Amino acid sequence: MDDVVKDAREALATAYEYDRKNIEQAVEDLRFTAGFQWSDAAKAERKGRPMITINRSGQFLRQVSNPIRQNMPVIKAEPDGDDDDEITEIANGLMRRIQYNSSAAHVYAASVEHMVACGIGWMRVEHDYADEEAFEQEIRIKRVFDPLSVYADPASREPARNDMGWCVVSQMLPIKAFKKRYPKAAPISVDSERNDGHYLTWSNGDYVRIAEFWRRKEMEREIALLANGETYELTDRGRKDVQELIQSGYILTTRKVKGYTVDMVKVTGQETLEDPYNCPSKWIPIIPVVGAEIPLDDGVYRHGLIRFQREPQQLHNYFMSVAAETLAQQPKAPYLVTTKQIERYKSVWDNANRNQTPYLPYDADASAGGPPQRIAPPPLPAGLIQMAQMLADDMKATTGIYDASLGARSNETSGVAITAREEQGNTATFHFVDNLEHSLEHMGRVILDMIPKVYDSERTLKLVMEDDTEKTVTVNRSMFQAGDTEFKHNDLSKMKFKSVRVTLGPNYASRRTEAVQQMVQLVQAFPQVGAVGADLIVKNMDFDGSEQLAERLRATLPPQVVQATDPEAAQAMQPPPDPMAEAQAQGAMRMMEAQGSEAEAKAQEAQARAASATQGVEVDALQAAETLEGTRLDNELKRKKLSEPPPQANRPAGSDARP
Repeated sequence: MDDVVKDAREALATAYEYDRKNIEQAVEDLRFTAGFQWSDAAKAERKGRPMITINRSGQFLRQVSNPIRQNMPVIKAEPDGDDDDEITEIANGLMRRIQYNSSAAHVYAASVEHMVACGIGWMRVEHDYADEEAFEQEIRIKRVFDPLSVYADPASREPARNDMGWCVVSQMLPIKAFKKRYPKAAPISVDSERNDGHYLTWSNGDYVRIAEFWRRKEMEREIALLANGETYELTDRGRKDVQELIQSGYILTTRKVKGYTVDMVKVTGQETLEDPYNCPSKWIPIIPVVGAEIPLDDGVYRHGLIRFQREPQQLHNYFMSVAAETLAQQPKAPYLVTTKQIERYKSVWDNANRNQTPYLPYDADASAGGPPQRIAPPPLPAGLIQMAQMLADDMKATTGIYDASLGARSNETSGVAITAREEQGNTATFHFVDNLEHSLEHMGRVILDMIPKVYDSERTLKLVMEDDTEKTVTVNRSMFQAGDTEFKHNDLSKMKFKSVRVTLGPNYASRRTEAVQQMVQLVQAFPQVGAVGADLIVKNMDFDGSEQLAERLRATLPPQVVQATDPEAAQAMQPPPDPMAEAQAQGAMRMMEAQGSEAEAKAQEAQARAASATQGVEVDALQAAETLEGTRLDNELKRKKLSEPPPQANRPAGSDARP
């Protein structure tokens, strides 16, 4: 026997022993939900008497699970500093594609049904080839058919069990199916694992147990902080290369961190069946949806919605069976007769309560005082009916789901009151929905961790957008090489999302329907809204031709309304030009241009005359100035001459010039 087989056997025995009480109660819960609601003791006590089963458990169960089918949860990645908007869009579009291709709503609903019924449900993430002829793999979300086939590590304490170090997923295969699936393996009988008188067999005459043994191993990783602020994996690099990078300044610092690897081996109780499978995730891709868990001294007590509904349901079945038995005896009430009256017709009277006899003959008997008389049956006890009604109320009380949530009429008459009562039922069971969201958050982290390793080649992906439309993108396309580094377009290996958010509410189609209802109510209250928003209302309606009708209604909107939201569309909505009007406008334009040219010529001529006149004025002014200056100089000369003494006549030398 291989060591891994021994480890698998020990792990299964440990998990079974730790969770045995919860498993036993979960088995009863599932049987009860399936309709097996009478215990063996009750069956023995009422043998041959009516045993009615009015199974109301399924009604309460699906009141929680069916809304999940109607409104599929949406897992969304929240980007951090290392993830750009395009990578975020690809991640979320691919996540929606994975959910749609996997019919994830049914997987989630099945897990919730198991959680509500027996306290725990399971789902898993796998990857496989897209089809028989494909070479590229895709991620899928799968359900775990039997919620009690998974045995988890008892040391795990997280609600989503993301901290479990191992788990075993097992099933009992019929011998024929086992031989067909594993023709080289031998269904060798092994000893049963005994747990306090309980048996967990690996093999018997008709079945063989096979098990997936998942292991999560811790490893040491080394990461580096680069000069550009990015984080780089150094685990596979040699020490010499790391030292050179540090000395070059490309690496600022390094540190050791924990890492994990996950593998799975499929075994029987005696041998391995397949080669080990290395999972492309650091978590075991098997995720639980857990109901209520109560820690006690001797372990953890786990239950769902049905656990405390079982006893009032059983009592309800009992009292309804008694009431039915009492009513059935009403037409079989005996007759009060004398022997002489029926002596000759005994065979007819013996079958009076079995057959529909039209008449009952008898012989007159003076001592009887009259014909035979039927003894009045006892009345149906009112306590039976009252007790049945009380137990029906007890079932509602133990589940927190009342008449309004179950679709029955109650004392509420207004829509607000009915909605408030429904909200009370939703609040009473909200912890189940909240636990689902917690598990789906972990599933989102598992998927995001697997995407870069499964979608690792250049390929074209079809993404599903938020409005249910499709978009095609190419990922991991090589662009250029710089040294040892290859740069890729839409490189999925760069995805490092640290946050995942789950939205549990109406899907896109449901939101459209709700939007239409609210807009119609708004139009009824404010009719003017319909005049400006009729196209939006019709666009959100789901019928053939709604898009075309919305376009026609949009064409009738006033231009100023369209201008406020779409200027280009408003421009396109302008009517085409009239050829005659355009010709008239062009003629008027040419006439205006001619008139403008003539006016411009006249203006230029006037400007020239004005300039000429201005030039003449300037010449006259200059001449006047010159004349004025000449006159001034002449006058100045005259004044000078007048102020000087007159000149004397010429005389001979020495002569006396006295008078």
